Amino acid sequence: AQTKTRERCPHSAARQHLMAKPIRTTLEEDARLLARDLGPGDLKRAEVALSTLVSQLRSEGSAPVLGEYVKLSPLVAELFTLWEAQDSNGDGGKVLSLILEVLAYVLEGNYDAGPQTLKSRSGIAGRLLSEKLQGLYRYLSSERDQILRVCLRILTGVISQGSPLASQLLRIFNFKHEGFARLAGRRSWGTSKKEDQ
Repeated sequence: AQTKTRERCPHSAARQHLMAKPIRTTLEEDARLLARDLGPGDLKRAEVALSTLVSQLRSEGSAPVLGEYVKLSPLVAELFTLWEAQDSNGDGGKVLSLILEVLAYVLEGNYDAGPQTLKSRSGIAGRLLSEKLQGLYRYLSSERDQILRVCLRILTGVISQGSPLASQLLRIFNFKHEGFARLAGRRSWGTSKKEDQ
């Protein structure tokens, strides 16, 4: 009896090879996914997205997707909406800390900055002063070092956007606020990893 040899289709082999490869996305696609994940409705998904982004920013000092996200969402509306949701729930916790840290990185501009993102950062700084200053006062009364650090980074980031915003901050900020005033008396700043995890 003759045995028939089974010919392997070269197209089939190529298809299997392609399927084995991970799907690569562009920065723009990654930014759209980030904006989607930060949207309302799924707090856990937002927390994972923020944690992933912050981990990259802490380890590498920058994240190209952050710059792309700012281009896609010039006033980072998703972050402010998520922040408001956390405030209304009265439960800041880890998610709030991550939101504030991402905002600090946005203002610091550790990404590919162009005219558009520079304008966006000024707009974000202005919104922080007009809408979120009371929240920052409240967080400055926290005992959590991580929250205190990112609040100070945000204030520094606002000042770094130029003299008009720096002057506005100096004019309206209550430097005698109890939470801010007591920072000078803190003897040590903890470096506990548990708080950040």
